[in-house]
Amino acid sequence: THNGFTPEPGRVLYLDYESDANDMNARFKAICNGLGIAEPVFDYRRMSLSVPMESERILEIVDERDISLVIVDSAAPGAGGEPEKAVTALEYFNALNASHTTTLTIGHVSKSETNEKGTGTPFGSIFWRNEPRSLWEITQGSTFTKSVKEFGLFQTKYNAGAGEDPIGLRFTFDDPRTARKVEVERIDISSNIDLAENLSWHEKISKVILEHRHSNRKRPFEGVAAMAIAEHYGEPGKINTIQKTLSHGKDRGIFAQPSRGAWDLRAEMERDSYNAQTESMNIGSQSEHFNR
Repeated sequence: THNGFTPEPGRVLYLDYESDANDMNARFKAICNGLGIAEPVFDYRRMSLSVPMESERILEIVDERDISLVIVDSAAPGAGGEPEKAVTALEYFNALNASHTTTLTIGHVSKSETNEKGTGTPFGSIFWRNEPRSLWEITQGSTFTKSVKEFGLFQTKYNAGAGEDPIGLRFTFDDPRTARKVEVERIDISSNIDLAENLSWHEKISKVILEHRHSNRKRPFEGVAAMAIAEHYGEPGKINTIQKTLSHGKDRGIFAQPSRGAWDLRAEMERDSYNAQTESMNIGSQSEHFNR
C-alpha cells in the first residue's frame, strides 16, 4: 500500500502514440525512484497504426506476456479514422474488449468542454463517454513552482457502486527539466484553490464538518452552521445552495442536525453515540465489579 493505493500486481502493456521509449523509460524510472521501489518489467510498444488495425498483434502480446492492464496513450491516434464519429469509437472499444483484460485509455478533453466540470469527453463524442465502464477527469491546479505539480482526479462516470471520492496528488520533481526522481503523495483536494472548484457542495460541506470535528474534540459535537461553511470558502452568496444541499443530504441520511441551525455528518454522529454507549457500559461494568 502506498498513499492509500493498494495496486494489484500484474504486467502492464503501454501502447504509446505520443512519445518514445527513451522518454517513457526515463519517466518510469524517476517515478520508481520516488516511490522507493525496484523497476518492474515495463512492457512498452511504440505505436503508429491504430488499435483496431493492430488488434491481432496486441492480443498476441497480451496472451504471450500475461498482461493484466493495457494503457493507450492516447485516444485519438489509438482510434484512428475520424475519432469524433461513432463508428470509430465503437471499433476502437471493440478491439480493446477483445483482449479480455483491463484497459486504460488516456484522452484529451475537447476545449469547448474544458470549463464544464464533470462533463468533458474526448472529441465531444457521446460514445467516448458511453462505452467505458469508468471515466476519470484529471485537472491540474496552480502551484506557483515548476518543481511541484498538483492534480485532482474526479470520477465522472461509474457503472457499479457509489463511485470513488476525488483524489488529490502532488508530484515533486528533483529537477523540473530532467527529473531523475519524482515523489508522489496524496493531498487534500480542497488545499488547492483551483482543484477545490471541482468539488461538489456535498463534498465541500463534508470536508468543513470533518475539519471542525478534528479541531474540536468535545463530544457530543455541536455541529457547524451553514453560514460558517459559506464563509470558510469565502462564498457567503452561496448560502442558499449550501442550505439546499444540507436539506437534501439530510433526506438521504448523509447530514443530520444535532441542534437547530447546526449540521453534522450522520455517520459521525452515530459513531459518537455508539462510542458513548460503549464507554458507559464499560464504566457500569467496572462499577459492578468493584461493588462485588
